[in-house]
Amino acid sequence: NNGSGVGGTGHPVNEELNIVVGTVTGFASICVNGVEIHYADSTPVKVDGVESSPDNLKLGQVVIAHVNGVGNEVNAQTIQVFHPVMGPITSVDGVRGNIEILGQQVVLPEKLYDQVNNHNVGQFVKVSGLFDASGQLVASRLDTVVGDQKPSISGAVTSVNSSGFMINNL
Repeated sequence: NNGSGVGGTGHPVNEELNIVVGTVTGFASICVNGVEIHYADSTPVKVDGVESSPDNLKLGQVVIAHVNGVGNEVNAQTIQVFHPVMGPITSVDGVRGNIEILGQQVVLPEKLYDQVNNHNVGQFVKVSGLFDASGQLVASRLDTVVGDQKPSISGAVTSVNSSGFMINNL
């Protein structure tokens, strides 16, 4: 493992396991940061752990794909869409382009700034994105959720004590 998949480069994170992690940047197959991942209509897809289909893959989503092959063209065995945080927005900073969900600050790049002003405190959203080198969650997609959903946060366990644990220092 040369670590080339860290940071969402789209290159295999583990060449023995053939896992590609990254942001969907194009279609025909799905392009994940420069790697073309071919899939069939029958390829198993899960969105946040729930069975889905390739029709539900969207630009900006973060995926974890188990693949056959190496290099810039591979074949997907399974695809999982990953949202590091989902829940009600607790604050909106339209000037800086940031929102907060479950205590997690989410940085919205300039291309998503217009979405900040279209969201309100209390609105339930799913964030697609990756953590940058400084530990900030940078969104690549923001989706409003309608209906019953459970808030969740994913990330690195940063400390453990007798009363619980922290994820991303939260």
